[in-house]
Amino acid sequence: AGWLAKGLAEHALGRSADAALSFQVGLESEPSSEELSTQLAAVRGEPSPNLVRQFKDLIFAARLGLENLFRTLEDPEKITDAYVENNAELLDAQVGLLAQTLHVNTVVLFDSPRLCDAYEQIVHSCSQLVAGAPSAFSQRLSNASSVVEGLSLALRLGWHVHHSIAKLAANALITLANCPTADDELRRRAVRQLLGGLLRWLLDARPEPDREGEEVCGCSCSVPWKAAACFLE
Repeated sequence: AGWLAKGLAEHALGRSADAALSFQVGLESEPSSEELSTQLAAVRGEPSPNLVRQFKDLIFAARLGLENLFRTLEDPEKITDAYVENNAELLDAQVGLLAQTLHVNTVVLFDSPRLCDAYEQIVHSCSQLVAGAPSAFSQRLSNASSVVEGLSLALRLGWHVHHSIAKLAANALITLANCPTADDELRRRAVRQLLGGLLRWLLDARPEPDREGEEVCGCSCSVPWKAAACFLE
């Protein structure tokens, strides 16, 4: 009943991805629940993003030079407050588009390995930007709030794609929250979203494999409930 109520509340707030995850976790503990099955099917059956809008976004992405952005963000030494300051207008347009893709339809995402790869790259890029220049990112980019919300979603569903996604998002939110010169409202939001996401990690009771995973952001834990301790520390 708890997961059902949580999922219904999340869906009412427009957080369909979170709702689907709650219903799914609830079914793992109550596999015979018809109500959970019905609600999960309903959420997954919601229409995917408009294809015309997606096509326009792809054209816009080419004009914005996202490939150049991805290459730049591969090098942490280039991601500084000065870089953000000097490229604020273009960066704001670029991260605005990326933020839209972070609010992803999980049903479509989980069924497509190619989309999962693209999603991982976008989360990596946004996380690198936030962690590398949290002050300028939060103060100079009007789309910073949307990116933080998108990373909060990646924090929650990332483990269902690859553990690096969730860990990168967590690291970015922690860095932003700990930056004394970053925008205060965004810092507070990062803390709230981080704690909510880590709570979901703790409640994820998937079994631990025999081997540890690759190290990401200083954490090699291969299950979310164990990784939560690393990031809370």
